[in-house]
Amino acid sequence: AAFLPAVSADASVDLAVLVDAFFAHHARAKRASAPPVDPAPGASPVSEAAERALVQLPLAAVRAADPDNLAPQALSAAGAAAGVDGWSKQQRGAICARLRCYRVLLDKLDFLARPPLPVDPHKAPGPAAASAAAAPAAAAAAAGEGWSRLLREALRQAPSDELLLDAAAWWLLYGNREEELVELASPRLEAFCAAGPPPEGGRRVWAAFLSPAAGEALESWEALAATPEPAGFGEAVSRLSRGYLLPRLLFRRGQ
Repeated sequence: AAFLPAVSADASVDLAVLVDAFFAHHARAKRASAPPVDPAPGASPVSEAAERALVQLPLAAVRAADPDNLAPQALSAAGAAAGVDGWSKQQRGAICARLRCYRVLLDKLDFLARPPLPVDPHKAPGPAAASAAAAPAAAAAAAGEGWSRLLREALRQAPSDELLLDAAAWWLLYGNREEELVELASPRLEAFCAAGPPPEGGRRVWAAFLSPAAGEALESWEALAATPEPAGFGEAVSRLSRGYLLPRLLFRRGQ
């Protein structure tokens, strides 16, 4: 509650720094309130309250950065048809600000969902050796479920935020995680899977969003426009263009 007003009232706040500060504060409070306990295999390193805050902080920052929903207007079908030259300076700035928030959210989700380092079964004591050998697969599965759970919570909290769904879908498509993509809970998912390749402006935006240098690329429209497409992005666009995501989604739904 103490951190939310900072992003809700001031769009210039560095969200990545604030989220890191929140988790540092959470870790200190957790150590002070209880003796340290080793987490169960695959368990989240933070509490459920901290997980909820991870979702709430970026979504509050999105609302502060783009209160008039200029970015979705620009990246909508009509806005995309007008082309980048038809986007106002305010729309371009809103796109950068909004995508910075989504990138912080997805980066932190990936960090929290990263499986712990495996234990060498040869070094595990006696009966623990067998469980240590099986632990990596279980931890990886639990980490993937944790990622999906938090993303579902974000989509639940912002059901009308179509760019959040697009950001998550591009993230998963680029990461070759189509099975997770077709499981996203959003009424807009079918439209994403059926949309085909993005127009020139949308392609430029999502390529910069997925770039390893996204921190710099999303600082301004000029930086975004100058950012080269990351390796593998063209293949992700090709997979979307071939139209095979929609049949997979419909099959998943039993249709």
